[in-house]
Amino acid sequence: MVDVETWLQSYSSSFDAYRRAAKHVEERVREALEGRALGIHSISVRAKDPDSLAEKVHQKGYKDSNEVTDLIGVRVITLTEATVESVASRLSSMFRIDAGRSADKTAELGDRAVGYRSKHLILSPMRGGLGEVAEILKGTFVEVQVRSILSHAWAELEHSLRYKFGSALREDLSRRFTLVAGTLELVDREFSSIEEEIQDQIRATADQIRAHGCDELEITTMSLLACLAAIREGAAPLGPAGLKLAYEDAFRMGRLLERVGISTIGQLRAALSDNDVGDVLRGYAELTDSDPDQCSAIVVIASIVAMRDESLFESVRAFQDQHLRTSVLNRACEE
Repeated sequence: MVDVETWLQSYSSSFDAYRRAAKHVEERVREALEGRALGIHSISVRAKDPDSLAEKVHQKGYKDSNEVTDLIGVRVITLTEATVESVASRLSSMFRIDAGRSADKTAELGDRAVGYRSKHLILSPMRGGLGEVAEILKGTFVEVQVRSILSHAWAELEHSLRYKFGSALREDLSRRFTLVAGTLELVDREFSSIEEEIQDQIRATADQIRAHGCDELEITTMSLLACLAAIREGAAPLGPAGLKLAYEDAFRMGRLLERVGISTIGQLRAALSDNDVGDVLRGYAELTDSDPDQCSAIVVIASIVAMRDESLFESVRAFQDQHLRTSVLNRACEE
């Protein structure tokens, strides 16, 4: 077993390599969660600061480097508590998890306590990277903390204002942190409930579009999501609760449609019936060995934009799929 002080010195001298390894881990985690409708606010990754590591090792009395599971730490912050479990499940399906070292801090609170709410997943040493980075990853655990933005705010402030002061903090001030934790848990649940009701409203609007057409309905984030649910049922879900787009994407796509002269559901229906748009979708489906009716909402809206304003199509990063660009180019060459 390597002497702890020797190991700490070795870590400090190799810190730049650990930071490069952390960057590689970040890429892997972002890739695992990319394109998933998980309501993620932010993803951050860091290699543990050498001074902070030394403080923790001495405080905890660690005798072995394997006792430290957060040399590389990841934080995935979700918008609400409702999607924490989905993010954790997705990561568990993509990486090897050390169940014995992982922890569900929310479950540990039980029914009668409030406080720190988070899931801590310990990823087993992984393969990847080159040279020194690969060697580091083969022998290093990675801790992934998954929590909501409100839980994260509480944890950061509690750590700075209660944990750092320890027993010197007055008991009434310490209790107020606990009360705030309970309040934020209620707020988190209310935000999740509001989101569910918004999704119910989208589904109800989709039912109206199926039943009555609603061609005069103005395109908004709400109506666009409802329209796509109603008339593109086979499209892959890219948003929460099976919606065809994430909320932010629906907002952006609505603005793009407006820029090419489509402001109502009726105009969107007409655009989807356009032969040129149909040709692009069929070409894309052929290139990707898929069904035109299953093309994602991003591809569908990109095809409409491309047929009306090629320069706008070229400028939108979300449309830079090589198969899509090839299909648009092939359609233009046929004219």
